[in-house]
Amino acid sequence: MDNNNNNNNNNNNNNNNNNNNNNNNNNINEDEIIFNNYINNYSNYLNNKGISALDLLIKDRDGNNNIITFCSEIDRMLNGGIPLKKITEICGVPGIGKTNMAFQLLVNTSIPFDLGGVQGKAIYIDTEGSYSCQRVREMATHLVDHLECVLLKNPITQTTFIPTIETVLNSIYYYRVYHYIEIISLIHQLPLFLEKNKDVKLIVVDSITYPFRCDFKDMGLRTRSLLSLAQSLMNIATRYNLAVVVMNQVTTKISPNQKESILVPYLGESWTHICTYRMVLFWKQKQRFCHLYKSPSFKSCFTPFDIVEYGIRDVGFNHPPPLNPEDRQQNRQQLEKEKQNNNNSSNNNDENEMYIEN
Repeated sequence: MDNNNNNNNNNNNNNNNNNNNNNNNNNINEDEIIFNNYINNYSNYLNNKGISALDLLIKDRDGNNNIITFCSEIDRMLNGGIPLKKITEICGVPGIGKTNMAFQLLVNTSIPFDLGGVQGKAIYIDTEGSYSCQRVREMATHLVDHLECVLLKNPITQTTFIPTIETVLNSIYYYRVYHYIEIISLIHQLPLFLEKNKDVKLIVVDSITYPFRCDFKDMGLRTRSLLSLAQSLMNIATRYNLAVVVMNQVTTKISPNQKESILVPYLGESWTHICTYRMVLFWKQKQRFCHLYKSPSFKSCFTPFDIVEYGIRDVGFNHPPPLNPEDRQQNRQQLEKEKQNNNNSSNNNDENEMYIEN
């Protein structure tokens, strides 16, 4: 009897092991298929003869290709906001608002197409432990209130989707990394994730500096690692039509005569040539400013901005009072009623048109 029981237990264990192995093999096979498709698509991309400048211009004009910041002057400076398919670097001293800018972009990625947004999801890679759930929720709440007020005053279309606070928060994927090897590994595995989640429109790295500030015995290794990381991010931004935003810190640079010093972005000159856009945030007379330092399309300029309870805003922006839950529910009901009326009106128009044609 004991031998029979032992045999049965061994058989059960073998069956469980076989099931686990099958599940692992299925997962590995699925990842291999996605990775092979990615490699094949990239090979086909390289084998193409290219695209004309006119076709590229028309393609860039189609759809919404920018993520707004909610500061109209910064958006105007960038011709609509943070561009897709590009790497944008935002650097500045501690406390200037880099992380708040990142949070604002995360929630703004959920803005619907009809209201000038990209209606997508975002990835936040945290290297400093700066992520704040409360602050992101606060910005998401004010975003939803703002979108509902815009639709109530100017009903654009009856099919406009207004995200809820839970929808906005659920569209943000959070990753915490502690070492430069971890962030390199994560970036190289992102294509597997993006193949399954093609609605991701933003990747934020806050900050790119922190994992690489440790003492490298071989500075050439740091430069090669950064260049490889940047190349991967650029390929991801182009292939998946999304924006990449990296936060950078600043360091002190002493002049050759050692009589004066200036603050410059960290990571050296080689990193300067990697990012398509560079925005420098700085203080001037107790006011925050954003300086468009580098851009292939627009002239260098700077503009003031504010960070308030609602998030990133223009200086002197007239903030509406926040909505309480009852007002928010009332707005939702009014929007649903207007959509239903618009649907009924469109159906009546269709019937009249059909009747006239007959």
